[in-house]
Amino acid sequence: ARCFAGDGGAVSQALQAKQRAWSQQAAALGAPAYRITLKSRRDELTTYNVGKGRGSDGGERFYTATEVEQLLPRLSRENARGFDVYVTPIDPRHHFMVIDDMQPGALERLRADGFAPCLVQSSSADNQQAVLKVPKAPGEQKQANTLVVELNRQYGDPNFSGVVHPFRMAGFANKKPGRGDTFTRVIEAVERLCARAGAMLVEIKAQATTERQERVAASERPARAARPVDVSDVPAGALEAFRRARARHA
Repeated sequence: ARCFAGDGGAVSQALQAKQRAWSQQAAALGAPAYRITLKSRRDELTTYNVGKGRGSDGGERFYTATEVEQLLPRLSRENARGFDVYVTPIDPRHHFMVIDDMQPGALERLRADGFAPCLVQSSSADNQQAVLKVPKAPGEQKQANTLVVELNRQYGDPNFSGVVHPFRMAGFANKKPGRGDTFTRVIEAVERLCARAGAMLVEIKAQATTERQERVAASERPARAARPVDVSDVPAGALEAFRRARARHA
């Protein structure tokens, strides 16, 4: 058994548990790279991305699944210090749509409505999150954001927004106040795409295209010529008063 601190069996078993959890997550997600974020839950600590400033050009470095596994000892120490550990898949070919803060019964409704998550996990008592993997095309992030907001409105957190969003790494303690250091646990991990969410994204894009075409057509339509107004029945005094008022306004 591998140890990352000392030679105690409990420490070794904790690391092995994290390795198994990450192996499940990574296999289900199947992304080529990942962002790792450490979110502070203590006033004296600062939230940061592990790879920030470590790229060849000084930008952010992302990590393969194998490299993330190599970071587990460090992430475990940071978790113990008071950081929550989050992961964001970085993948040019797929969206990973997070449905957060799912209450009891929401997962069953999600599945009954035809959605197939690649990952479901529990982050605290009576609180679950699901991830839907969907094919990605260029220029559709706005529509993907719209879909994520709608999915969370129906099944999860109504305040959730953004299709590119971190979620918890399994095997690490939830350091949020009041959560009792509950460990995030994988409930289901299956490498698959969600056809239902993919179809909804296509529908949203088609609707956006139709609305855009209608706006363009309306802007190009020639203005309707004003019809002449018959003033033969208008009293002369009223017509003159209108003309004076119009002149003053002009």
